Amino acid sequence: MRPPSFLPVLSQVEPGAIRDALPVSPPETAEPFSAVLHDLDAVLAHRKTLSPKPGPALYAVRALALALQENSAPAGRLIGHHIVHPTAIDVGVAVEAEDGVLVPVIRNADQKPLQELVSLYNRLLEQARNRALPAGTTTSTAASLSVVPSLYAFF
Repeated sequence: MRPPSFLPVLSQVEPGAIRDALPVSPPETAEPFSAVLHDLDAVLAHRKTLSPKPGPALYAVRALALALQENSAPAGRLIGHHIVHPTAIDVGVAVEAEDGVLVPVIRNADQKPLQELVSLYNRLLEQARNRALPAGTTTSTAASLSVVPSLYAFF
């Protein structure tokens, strides 16, 4: 585990620097949908090699965890005048239950391979839907992700 890092909460950006870095106008054309589908081809090919197969939300959980492992600043918490970086990357996943939403937490999501996450993720989803989450599985996270059902059309 990484030790917490303390950074002063002082802007490193000069006024106007972000505005100056932005393009003057939006792109003339959008990325074609075929390019988006092409990006999914690699994910679908990888998914075919696994059993059980991870769903799109689990790929998103793993990608988010790895991104926060590389740069934990977005997951930092403001404590006094310092940003404290997380010592572990725990990701919460919003699960719709019959009478509300629960957010079970996948602990150390950045340390677990995708295949290991499949059974853990499926178990937490089932427990959340049945309102039977064990103690400690809904507390503090580095990030949370909401499952988007429409993505399942591709899987």
